[in-house]
Amino acid sequence: MLLYKYLTAERIDVLENLKIRFTQAGSLNDPFELKPYFPYLLSENSKRESIEDGVRQAYKDSGFDKQMSFSKFYALAKHRLPHVIKQFNEGVGRQKLDEILSYLRESVGILSLSENIDNLLMWSHYSGSHSGFAIAFDTENTFFSEFSPQGERQYFGLGKVEYSHKRLHLTIDELGDSKALFWKPECWSYEDEWRYIKNFKKRHDFLVDEDKVFLFDIPPSCIHSVYCGANMSSFNVDKIKGLVKSEQLSHVAVNQMSLCEKEFALES
Repeated sequence: MLLYKYLTAERIDVLENLKIRFTQAGSLNDPFELKPYFPYLLSENSKRESIEDGVRQAYKDSGFDKQMSFSKFYALAKHRLPHVIKQFNEGVGRQKLDEILSYLRESVGILSLSENIDNLLMWSHYSGSHSGFAIAFDTENTFFSEFSPQGERQYFGLGKVEYSHKRLHLTIDELGDSKALFWKPECWSYEDEWRYIKNFKKRHDFLVDEDKVFLFDIPPSCIHSVYCGANMSSFNVDKIKGLVKSEQLSHVAVNQMSLCEKEFALES
């Protein structure tokens, strides 16, 4: 499968240096990025387990384990549970959630790609009003099939974004195995986005510049072709054609986008 990365002409250095940015979730242009709705911080099962663990620990710490059975102690403590749950939701639990989300927004890197090369809006919004270019990546390449470090959550790797009119509803214990990083408002559906996600905190194969831009090496073999925008300058088109003459990019085809004469469409 081919997926496309739309870029401005200033990013021809991606082809020159064979490095590409994985953007922090907190730096993307959707204000709802990684902001699901949490009606409850814990699922009912986790809530019961957490409460019972807390009461059992209090039972031991208080010395009541030498005076009465745990079941009797639990029955006596039961009337305090609603207050404990309220405190958790408004205090420690909410703080913990904010810490998790903040960590993810800064430690997760996203390479945003699109299914379509002929999308007028994508060329306008992400390729300098059609003056930029797009790289076609071959997702069958091993670059896209790397296994995440052992123990990582399933949201790392390549996946298709889902679009919805409704925000994702989660609890803390569902966050790690959720679609939180692959869920966007319906208004973004024109992008037909796929995401390749890496965890900065568990990787070392990247370069970080002074603006905290994380650049990963891309193997030449994963680049299938390049598409020059309909309004790209002849100077930049020639520059790209010159770059693909190098030995490592000699397999890369260069295509020129143009405006369709009869319809509101693009041709290559």
